[in-house]
Amino acid sequence: MCQLCLVNLGSKKRNTVWMTNSLLINSIDSHQDGVGVVDTGSPDREIWKSVYGAINTTNLADCVNLAITSNSPVIGHVRLASARNKVVEEVLSQKNAHPFLSPCKEFILAHNGTLEFREYNDKRKDLKEYKGLIDTEIFIHELSKNYKKHKLMQQALKRTMEDFKGKFAFLIYSIREDAVFIVRGKTAKLHKVTISIEGKEVGWAVNTEKMSLFDTMRIFQQNWYLLTKQKVTFKKIDDEYHTVEELEEESIYWIKDNILEVIGEIEENTTHKRVVTNPPSRMFPMGIKANDGQENKDIKTPAFTSPKVKGLRERKKHGINYKNVIYNTLTYDNIVDSLIGWSNAHNITTLELDYLFSLVYGHGFSGASMEELQIFILKVLKELAPHDSRKKRKKGWNKVLNAFQDINGMYIYCIDNRLEFPWMLNDKGTLVEIANDEKEKLRLRKEEIKKNKEDNK
Repeated sequence: MCQLCLVNLGSKKRNTVWMTNSLLINSIDSHQDGVGVVDTGSPDREIWKSVYGAINTTNLADCVNLAITSNSPVIGHVRLASARNKVVEEVLSQKNAHPFLSPCKEFILAHNGTLEFREYNDKRKDLKEYKGLIDTEIFIHELSKNYKKHKLMQQALKRTMEDFKGKFAFLIYSIREDAVFIVRGKTAKLHKVTISIEGKEVGWAVNTEKMSLFDTMRIFQQNWYLLTKQKVTFKKIDDEYHTVEELEEESIYWIKDNILEVIGEIEENTTHKRVVTNPPSRMFPMGIKANDGQENKDIKTPAFTSPKVKGLRERKKHGINYKNVIYNTLTYDNIVDSLIGWSNAHNITTLELDYLFSLVYGHGFSGASMEELQIFILKVLKELAPHDSRKKRKKGWNKVLNAFQDINGMYIYCIDNRLEFPWMLNDKGTLVEIANDEKEKLRLRKEEIKKNKEDNK
């Protein structure tokens, strides 16, 4: 599964800062098989994309800044390549990075999910025509044909989806209609947040993964204040302080007067076809779980894995555990893997890990030297690891995260001053007490909301 991101904050500078942070955060743990950006308001609609992951692109901010030339909505994509045995064997290349310009030159599309032709006899002949193309490109070719027949994108989308099955979410810019469409099926989710600066609503952003969106919100909030001294806030969507909403399933949206508006429905045709996808780097199993409609089975030999994931599998295969290799001498090639492995093994986000690094050295990972990174892993993290040796303490932290629900881990430290950073420095009793207190506060808030509703009737 890839990650889609769209930002519409009404200015080139705001869109550039948000998109750069979003691409980086969406590719920290995985999604490092390609990156792409398109400014829907640029005169030539030029698409910038690269086979390298956003997190591995040292001049990403410069590339995004050059790609964004207007104040219009910007579409971004980070890729996690998948291999599909029946239709086409996929390879990593800049050509296969998203977004794509359609053959008819009338729309640009970025996709998250996996699609295949529905297995009709009259469609099998078309597979030879699409040899060497990935699933998204095949879909775009079919959508191009239908867009020539239908005047509206939503009509062409519905017709095209009748011949495909699988999960999907799309970000589409129609050059013909000069409109941005956000399309969500049933399985692949999309989330939205509305952003205000100095109390004035300036726009909104959409992202696939909810937690990545939370991290982008926090980083943008900090970076924008450092750049402009302006305060960024996020619109609450209910009485329980939630700020992120999930877009409706099987719906087609478009942007009208800078507002997202549902203009139609689209059906997701389910599939039981197995699709092997590179797992996020936080997952280190020998096989990938796949659901074929019966019991889950391990796929021992994936049809495709990136060199990074292959390396992780080899370590596991030879009986080497992350907790053992992480304290050995490190090279630049495995230092990122080591940090991610430690963060996941000890239930701490990479954002928190970056903050911990800044407490030690006065700056984050972005300005770190090789020597600083090695000392941080070999000394600081090794010193912290024993504090996490008891499972009960880890269970206590999980209770805290569950109690605070959608609130990011970094915010929890700000909300409750009893909590020491990082969490493994706290004893189990303190963690459980904080979790229980927050649950009680949530219960009281719900009762108050219920009472207010009854009083208003």
